[in-house]
Amino acid sequence: MKRVEHACEKDANQAAEKWLEEHQMYQFVRNQVKKPTQSPTMRWVFFLFRRITELAIPLDGTVEKSVANMTDELWDILSLIGKECEKYYV
Repeated sequence: MKRVEHACEKDANQAAEKWLEEHQMYQFVRNQVKKPTQSPTMRWVFFLFRRITELAIPLDGTVEKSVANMTDELWDILSLIGKECEKYYV
């Protein structure tokens, strides 16, 4: 079954591609076979972030929160996306 790309997804992909080009992010984004790609989709970038988890560990009456499964590649992507998104992972 062929997947149909919706108009809003196409617009988001074009905007993401333009943004990535302006910020020279291609060196960080890998595709499904782990090779650098010049046209990552938003779907793929979101897929890369799927495994990130927030941990809440109770210690002496307080709760320590931490982010797990954050790779160097994801930190690089996140740093290029901007501070407004970084705040959710730091």
